[in-house]
Formats: sequence, C-alpha cells, structure tokens
Amino acid sequence: MRTSRSPANLAVLLLCAACLGGCVRSGASPPAEPAESPFSLMQPQPYRQFLEYEGADGARLGCFYYPPLADSNDVALIYLHGIESHSGWFDEPARALAARGYAVYSLDRRGSGINRENRGFRSGDIADYETPISDVEAFARQVAIGQSRRVLIGLSWGGKLAMACALRRVEHFDALVLITPGLKARVDLPLWSKARLFAALAANPLQRFGIPIETAMFTPDPVWQERIERDSLRLRQATARFFWESVQLDRWIEKNVRLNDLPILLFLAGRDRIVDNEAIIALLGRGGQESLTIYNYRNRTHSIQFEAPEQLVKDIDNWIQGANSPRPWERGDAKEQGDESERKTDRADHTQVGPSIRESHAGPRESATRQAPVASGE
Repeated sequence: MRTSRSPANLAVLLLCAACLGGCVRSGASPPAEPAESPFSLMQPQPYRQFLEYEGADGARLGCFYYPPLADSNDVALIYLHGIESHSGWFDEPARALAARGYAVYSLDRRGSGINRENRGFRSGDIADYETPISDVEAFARQVAIGQSRRVLIGLSWGGKLAMACALRRVEHFDALVLITPGLKARVDLPLWSKARLFAALAANPLQRFGIPIETAMFTPDPVWQERIERDSLRLRQATARFFWESVQLDRWIEKNVRLNDLPILLFLAGRDRIVDNEAIIALLGRGGQESLTIYNYRNRTHSIQFEAPEQLVKDIDNWIQGANSPRPWERGDAKEQGDESERKTDRADHTQVGPSIRESHAGPRESATRQAPVASGE
C-alpha cells in the first residue's frame, strides 16, 4: 500500500484538508484531558458515553458513543473528523442521529482531540498514513457488534480517511457519507512554507507548520467563529511528516479509487474555499460504485454541520433509510433523489461523471444521483 517517499513533488503539496467488543471499555468521562473546549468534550454528558478502544498497535484511544435514543435501526455510524477539528465539532448532528435510532461512534484521530499528549501521542502528527486507517479498521473490528450495518461518515480530512478505509477494508463497511471531503484541496501552503517543510522532512520531520485554514473558511457565522477561535483542542499546526503522509494518502486514493464499490452520499458546499468541489466529483466519478448521490448546499461554506445541521441529518437519514429510493446497500441502479423542502435556489452546475445524471431542486442544496462508470485500469 505504501508509495514512494521521495519528496520530489512536494512543491505541489495540497492540504488535505448497542453492543461493544471485549477490547472496548466504557468510562464515565475522559480522564485528565487537555484544556477546556467550548465544544464540551471535557464534561460528562447524559446523551454521550466516553469509550476506549485498542488501536492498530495496541495503543489506547478514546472516542465517544451516542447510543440510540429511539428504537435502534440496526445501523452504526462511525464519524471521522477533519484536519483541525475533533469529535466535538459533530456533536449536534451526532445527537440528532442518535435520536433517530442510530448508534453513533465519534472517533478522535491520534494526535487530535482527546488523543494527544495526554495519551502519549504527539499533537498534529502521524507516523505514516497507514496508521489512522489501521486505527479505524481496528475500531470497526471491535465495535458495533449489535448493528448489522456500518456506515462511515467522514468530514473534510476525515472524508479522505473514510475513503481510504473503504478502499482497503471494504468488508468492514456498507456505505460512505462524505461531507465536504478533503479529497481535493483549494487551500495550499505558501511557497516559502513548502520550502521549509521540504527541508524539515530530512532534518526534523517533527517540525510543526501552520495549517493554512482561516476560521472564516469554516463558516461565516460569528457565533461559530467565536467558538472555533476559543477551542483549545483545535489543531492549528501539524508536523512536516503529517503533511507529507497526507500527500502520500492523496496519491494512494487517486490510484485506487476505481476499486471502490460502496455507495456514496456526497455533501458539498457551494461557497467552500477549502476543498475543490468539481475535482472531488471528478475523482469519485472514477470509482466503481453503482451510485454516487450528491447534495450541493449552494449557500453554505465548508462546515455545513454548523450551518445546516437539521437538514444534514435529515438528508443522511433519508438516504440510509431509503426514503426516496432503496437503502444504499440495496441499490443496483442510480435513483433520482427528491426533496420536499420549501426553500428553493437556482440550479447548480455539475460535472457529468457517468452515463446518466438526474438532478432535482433541493432547498438550500441540490441533489443528484449519478451512475458512475467503472474507470479503466491505471
């Protein structure tokens, strides 16, 4: 799975932006975490449980579990966060999904959120890109025994991680939900930072570099901006090694995306300045999946989980439960997605990636389900 580690192409570096198994241990609250966060990860909550599980190398990792508050629908959702964020940034949608009967597991990547120096990990660092993939795989083997279906939800950089997990261990998962995924980035490091990073790879791969995402790129909402700015668990820097391994992960996905056969629900934001929407559509269009359903929230920015959580949860639930078409793992053909929302916008522009494309107006976003062709070998 590993690709060449030669840094020759670093100049084009892009930021990528219920029953439990015996290895999973429940606890009342996270032990002795870093500083307080406005996203309330540090405080016990009645709707959320703190869990520990064994990572790929035996390390103990913390995560959060939202048990179903309604009758269980037999589906486990495994959430993977973005490059700067943590599980707390998805707390509101996670609670709402649990209220609809889902078992929701929100994982913090090692080096992020509650899995930092307090647990023996280095903030903003990964030894190699296989490590976070293997951690998710280890979690999937240990958890959600009581649910027959497992859906990966990846947001921003977590969308890239979710895609890689599906490609490497498709047997662990049944469907993918990608929310403004960091598969193709618009933001980039400045040239002088790239030069310094290039040098650091040889001299000091643990040297830290600022992540080039401004708070306003997440959301224009001043309330959320203030919370993000005050979040002491926000990851503002990453190591040279992290950036390099992230680029290697990009290349591995690019090479292997044609092997994907899981149905995908893709959420895009029309005003996103962090990721490249059209490039993401083109990349996923090369996959072998039978259905690629796209919701474009035209008037939103990157963090639609902050700006439109109710609509996001509704769209995820409808797609999984087959409100407008068969459930994702029962689909053999692309189906048109309808929407009853009263809010209307202009028709979105889409790049056609398959032999058939159907679009319908969808309130603050548009939806389209595409039947993507199987890409030729690379």
